[in-house]
Amino acid sequence: MDYKLKLLKKAFILFLLLSFTNTYLLIAKVNYSIQLATAKKNANGLKFMQTQADRLSLTLKRDVRIVAGEKFYILYALFVDSKLDAMMSLIEYQNYFEDALIRKHDPMAVKLIRDYSKGYSLETLETEIKEIKINKTEAKKAKIQKKKKARESYAREIEEKKRVKNNSEKNLFFTNNMLVGRTIFIIYLDRQRDGGALVAMNLNKDYSMKFEVAVGREDAGVGKYFIDFQGRFYIYLDEADRYGSYYTLKKQTPEYLIAQAWENGVKDSNEIRFYYNFDKAMYYLNSL
Repeated sequence: MDYKLKLLKKAFILFLLLSFTNTYLLIAKVNYSIQLATAKKNANGLKFMQTQADRLSLTLKRDVRIVAGEKFYILYALFVDSKLDAMMSLIEYQNYFEDALIRKHDPMAVKLIRDYSKGYSLETLETEIKEIKINKTEAKKAKIQKKKKARESYAREIEEKKRVKNNSEKNLFFTNNMLVGRTIFIIYLDRQRDGGALVAMNLNKDYSMKFEVAVGREDAGVGKYFIDFQGRFYIYLDEADRYGSYYTLKKQTPEYLIAQAWENGVKDSNEIRFYYNFDKAMYYLNSL
């Protein structure tokens, strides 16, 4: 009896490991990949990722994966240990995706939505899209939660409007209410090419943060932030640069904030915008 129980336990553990491997992409050490496209994390975004993958030749498509971040779906090609290998393949993918670029990944496990090396079926994709849609019971709960958040958001908006009215531009400063516990979409000019970059930054209440890049050549990652007593907004990856770079508030509107970047006491000439809404941020980015 004990022997059979041990066999069942081993079989169950093996099942869990296989399930984890099929649904997560394990990055055990620093890897390089080629990022082809991004899309907002919803049913339409998943369909868009599939149509983008279908643009590729069958040979290139075999090395493509769709990965889910917190806010976006990302279409990656390859996961290799050598940056040189990634650079050698980059030109081929840029024939289909002009803005394709190489990403560096730290050790992590990311949600794997589609691995084209294991084949593809429309039925499977449709099942995944259906799983994104919530059922009626969940929809009712979501509606109640949405109303609650709308009331809280309206109260915050009124408070921010009063603050904008009362503060002069010479005396503007960041506050916890503007940033803490929110997702901010940051737009800044990209010196490497025309236009700008868009970064989604999740600012947690414990002052940790995680950022994902929707448009641009920067790497995603994690870090920390804080707002000092003068209303300056600091973002840093480690304690060594905690007091090196910060932002001061230049202009405040209900839809976005305009910030001035400082690096070791030196003012940066580029304009940086903090948006609360992804679609409005993308609209402004496309107008640059």
